[in-house]
Amino acid sequence: MGVTGVGSGLSIGKEVRTVSTASWATNVITYTTSAAHGLGVGARVRVTGISPSGYNGSYVTVTGTTGSTVKVANTTNPGAFSSGGSLYSIGMTTTPTRVLQLLPGETIDLDVAKIETPTLSGALLFQSATSVRQGRKRVSGNTPLLLWNRGEALLTEAMLGAIATTGSGPYTHTATPAKDLPSYTMQVSFGGTTDTIVKQATGMMVDSWEIALAAGENATLGIDWVGKDMAFSTADALDGSVPTGLSAYTYIDGTVTVGGASVGCVKNITIAGANNLASDDQCLGSSVISDQERGQFCEITGNIDFELEKTDIGYLTDFVAGTQKTVVLTLANSPSSITITFTMQWQTGITPKVSGTEKLTVSGPFKAYVTSGNTDAQTFSIVSVNADSTP
Repeated sequence: MGVTGVGSGLSIGKEVRTVSTASWATNVITYTTSAAHGLGVGARVRVTGISPSGYNGSYVTVTGTTGSTVKVANTTNPGAFSSGGSLYSIGMTTTPTRVLQLLPGETIDLDVAKIETPTLSGALLFQSATSVRQGRKRVSGNTPLLLWNRGEALLTEAMLGAIATTGSGPYTHTATPAKDLPSYTMQVSFGGTTDTIVKQATGMMVDSWEIALAAGENATLGIDWVGKDMAFSTADALDGSVPTGLSAYTYIDGTVTVGGASVGCVKNITIAGANNLASDDQCLGSSVISDQERGQFCEITGNIDFELEKTDIGYLTDFVAGTQKTVVLTLANSPSSITITFTMQWQTGITPKVSGTEKLTVSGPFKAYVTSGNTDAQTFSIVSVNADSTP
């Protein structure tokens, strides 16, 4: 009996280790992590949250890094270790903690480049297999998902970079843009529980994403990922847990405001983010990419389709003047909600056009900008309120 897509699923876990202690001696910092990390010499790590702060920073591991020990070069003594933090490394395999509900159409794929030696020896018609070696590895692809009332905060952190949790139930998870994006270990399983095949990708980071909400439809979230490596297994099930009490957000839960005022009859809204990762960073000695980071400005764009009313003249004059406006998309299914807030300017294409006698529908493209000068004061956040105590 062949493997089918029935019972397929997705699970992810953030690639991070808790630092339990740290020390300095002879120009080397030694971190001890709460669990084995699988790193070797030459791995890039980022350390945050330790007190004193001199232990924090971005480093390359040196000799002695093994098991739960990480060693990095540092000529300055940070002082006595006070309290722990977190150690991140792209591709540091982690057991996934959360199972997500996949829609049909995932495309997570491993690309392995071939390095061919251009020699003249070999058979008459075909190049010899001994002249071909495996080269650069790169993982990429899309995961299509619904937006649920639980579990999505883990993804908003992946999309933007930072998240803070407050409250005591329901909990409020506020995701905001950050320079450094977290990486994840991802499992995609197909074949159910009897004929299971699992592809496990490491070093997965969000390159771009799109949230869409259309009249008559569920709210959807599509994420484009890039990663470092992939392995295959026949494990029986996905790691992680599925939140209980799941309910998907629909168009009935959605409202849109622009400049503090409700938009009349909204037909469709899309909000897309591009992190623009530079993900082809290769170094001698390894077939996997060495790092993934922003290669240029991140971008927030999108479109609002709405039925035109006389009072909507303000949107058109704002377009002409290049006026900044705050947009709020809210999905509310009490006691859970998702609120997306950002400032934007309307773009070319919002001008109304007559095609017949029916109601005029305006398609308003937009792009988000920083609120002033060269600062990072751009307001963009995704706030999730739900029953999850952690993202």
